[in-house]
Amino acid sequence: MLCATSQWCIGAPENITDGELALLPPYCQDVQAIRYGNASYNPSPRAPHWVSVMGEAFWALHHYCWGLIHVRRSQAPGVAPVARAGMLTSAVNDYFYVIQNAPRNFVLAPEIFLRIGEARLMLGQLGGAQEAFRTARELKPDYWPAYTRWIDVLVKNHQKAEAKVLAAEGLRFAPGSKELVDRFRKLGGDPTTIIPVQLAASAADLSGTPAGAATAASSAASTAASAAAPTPTVPSVPASEAGQ
Repeated sequence: MLCATSQWCIGAPENITDGELALLPPYCQDVQAIRYGNASYNPSPRAPHWVSVMGEAFWALHHYCWGLIHVRRSQAPGVAPVARAGMLTSAVNDYFYVIQNAPRNFVLAPEIFLRIGEARLMLGQLGGAQEAFRTARELKPDYWPAYTRWIDVLVKNHQKAEAKVLAAEGLRFAPGSKELVDRFRKLGGDPTTIIPVQLAASAADLSGTPAGAATAASSAASTAASAAAPTPTVPSVPASEAGQ
């Protein structure tokens, strides 16, 4: 994939601050090329733990951390549109680098595809965003953010029938998601037609933590990454794309 502008195809973000790093998932403190080296030279003392959790794909994960920084920097006030587009495109490239260097069952793959979708929404690449969210759902059907991000696009563009269908699908896989319960109700649906009454009631009282990976480490990573990546502005989408 090509960068939007050669000027902003910059690879690693420069001058990463301690504040920026603190907003990233915890493993970003230990990946190579930020504070530490690779597996052979000056690795983090915590790297073996992350490799035990994620496998050897951990050594590609610095690109995900770079991408999260690019996205956050792109949303800062006063950033020129061409610079913003370049940063977001660099982020998408970084995210795909991890996907291409990890097995399909990589524990963070659903989350990374979610971030690809969000960055492409910011770029106005609606078809690519839709595809990324769909892939995240296919990899982890109970990963509710991959439903809600596209539901919000559909609602904004008056595709409420399609949004309701997607919300219902999400509830079948993630019945405890407050976000899906709320959206389904707002779209005129009754969650108790899909999930038990008790579960619908309890979901309404939950804060709705994303369905994370199988380990506490990856769940913490998902929470931190959500804080690191701003919620994208939902653009208008042609009706021909919204219902696909």
